[in-house]
Amino acid sequence: MKPRLWLTLWTVSSFGLLGLGVTDAYFNHALETRGAVANAIVTEMQPRLGRSSHPSIKYRLELKGSSYTHDDPFGRADLWSSISQKHWDEMRVGGLIQVSYLPARPSINRPTGSPSRWGDAAAAFVFGCVGVGLGCVLLAAHGTNLTRRHYGV
Repeated sequence: MKPRLWLTLWTVSSFGLLGLGVTDAYFNHALETRGAVANAIVTEMQPRLGRSSHPSIKYRLELKGSSYTHDDPFGRADLWSSISQKHWDEMRVGGLIQVSYLPARPSINRPTGSPSRWGDAAAAFVFGCVGVGLGCVLLAAHGTNLTRRHYGV
């Protein structure tokens, strides 16, 4: 594959990562500022998933006759949610947990008091910015070299 194509793919992928960071930050902020709180039923529990330092749960949130799980803005549903060890010690399957959700989009929710997700958003944003910047600089430099070779400058 030609270098210019690789650089273009790199830059476009970096824009995707940047978009992921911005979207994640937007929904984190919306949950913290405009989120409503309701009780959800714990459906599954995991002490730790992979390299996670926090235990995780799955839950079902019932609102006005509709059922919601922990979803993300990209359409993935019934995701695991990290919770603090303090909440884990008090938790049981079938028990209740308080969940913050967006009234306009209840599928976007998370347990109250869960570990902060700002680090994930910040990492995606920073790596996306670096990737886009690096890709644009390399594409511009590569384009300049092609022009010099073509016109003999």
